[in-house]
Amino acid sequence: MYSIENHCLTITLSRDNHQLARQFSLQQDSVEKGKQVYLNTLAVCAVQSFLDWMGIETELNQGDSWNSVVRCFHNVADLVIPSVGKLECRPVLPGETVITLPPEVTEDRIAYIAVQFQEQLNEVQLLGFYPAIDPQSPTEELKITNLQPIEALIDYLNRLESALDFFQSNDPVAEKVKTRLIEQPLTAIIAEFKRIYHTYSKDEWRYAGAEFLANAAQEGIAWRGGNREDNSNNDEWQDLAEELLNKLDEIWNEGTDVVAETKVTNQPLPQPMINAEFNTIPPRIY
Repeated sequence: MYSIENHCLTITLSRDNHQLARQFSLQQDSVEKGKQVYLNTLAVCAVQSFLDWMGIETELNQGDSWNSVVRCFHNVADLVIPSVGKLECRPVLPGETVITLPPEVTEDRIAYIAVQFQEQLNEVQLLGFYPAIDPQSPTEELKITNLQPIEALIDYLNRLESALDFFQSNDPVAEKVKTRLIEQPLTAIIAEFKRIYHTYSKDEWRYAGAEFLANAAQEGIAWRGGNREDNSNNDEWQDLAEELLNKLDEIWNEGTDVVAETKVTNQPLPQPMINAEFNTIPPRIY
């Protein structure tokens, strides 16, 4: 479990971070793509450093952004938290007020973290995060003003983790959902129900939840798009959605006051300042 108490997080980027970003960028076939990969890599490294400092395990090599083939063809900056899901670490350039979300990063992300860059690339700032977006109508951009404080991220991860523990139990409601949605990853199911939990009133849970369950359960049809028969008015789906959200409500309410021993302070992250030669994006990229 995790905890954080802070309002402004500045992450110092190391020489190794820049060397890795340069290595990945030089594999691209254009200057513009190289710049994109360079910044994406630094954004992932910054978030990974923060989570590592917090004692949160990550699997850097398992993300799409660390796959040489995927990053050549897609604009991805994901970081895997084992058994919880993928965070998308989106670079924010000076003057930008929105975060652009390419289609490839809207399908299986548990949250989006805004990583603010300045003209000098010796450090970045984590502006905040946005939870999983609606899979039925994915957005193309997020306003920075709509981000949640970065200090709420750890509680958000705690709640996803506690829900995962519930799904891995022998609870009959959890078993029924897993059986019906056998093709869908648990992390995606949990992230969507977390979104429904906070987006809709309790009276609306059964309907919003039923829509998701019915769509996700249809075999052979992409659960985030495409044509599908609407079975969300089925009483069975609605009852199951309501039962599940009531169970999660009990779990998440109980976890509200849970605080881990590790806390973030206003002290800078224990990383070396980068060498002067890495203060800006290399000419080939910039």
